[in-house]
This record gives sequence, C-alpha cells and structure tokens, in this order.
Amino acid sequence: MNASLRRGVIILAATMLTLPALASQATEPHRAMAVANDVVVVGHYAFVAGGSSGLLVLDITDPATPTLEGSLDTSGQACGVTVAGNYAFVADGSDGLQVIDISDPASPFLVGNFDMEGSARAVTTFAGHAVVAAGMSGLQVIEVRDPVAPSLTGKKAAATAPAKPMPRKVVR
Repeated sequence: MNASLRRGVIILAATMLTLPALASQATEPHRAMAVANDVVVVGHYAFVAGGSSGLLVLDITDPATPTLEGSLDTSGQACGVTVAGNYAFVADGSDGLQVIDISDPASPFLVGNFDMEGSARAVTTFAGHAVVAAGMSGLQVIEVRDPVAPSLTGKKAAATAPAKPMPRKVVR
C-alpha cells in the first residue's frame, strides 16, 4: 500500500513484485480522501494519517473497493500513524501526539494527547513508548503505557550545523 499526497490511498497488487499493478484507489467524495500522509495496515483495516482530516480508517477487506469505515478529525495535521493493540498513535504536526482508541474501528475516539516541542511528523511504538520524529526538535520518546496520560521519557535534539564552515587545510 502506498500513501500519496494527491491521490488519496492507492492499493497496489504486488503479485509480481517487479511489476505491481493498481488494484484500486480510494477517492470517495469524503473530503478526507484528498490527503494520505502515512498508512499502516492491521488486519483488514488501513489506518491513514489524513492531514487536516485526522485519522481515517478504511476497510480493505476487498482491496478493489476500499471503504471508509470510520474517522476522527484530530486538532492538527495528521502526518504519521502507527497502531499498537487497540490504539492508534497519530503524529499530529504542531499539536503533538494524539492517542486514539480504535477498539471499534467505525467509531475511533481520542483518549490522550501529548503536546511536544516541535512538530510531530512520524511515529512508531516500542515497548510501551511512542517514538516521535519532531522535525527540528529531534526525536522524542513518550511513555504511552497509560494512554490517557502520555508522558515524556526522553528526547534527543536534532543535530545543528556549525555557524560557519570549518576551515580546510590545503595540502600542496
């Protein structure tokens, strides 16, 4: 599956990995289909970070006809998404990390959030933590064992370039 900025969600049939073919494209009249920044598939659901439309849940049981099962308009710009258990974690731009209960994919709802430095662009989970790429603010590790109250565990600032180039020694 490929997330495309201008074509909604595109599903490729990869029966021949050297020559994938278009199986379908989700471009329903729902305004949410206009942007797909990231996607993760769990079972027969595709969870899509849909920009200003938030989290989109597509039923892809029949890849030729994906359908919108549910959605939750987040407060920011949904840039990245990952799923762990019954929760979707959405990197929501300047509005940080959103924790969404997806136990009923037709009715996702917000259970927690974490306002962070920088702009949340991508997210993955590991051992009860969400690891968030926050642009120029670097990497932030957020404990999410209690999804209602995520908390900062650690962070690593982005490397900065030196103010001026280092002088080069010319050898002749």
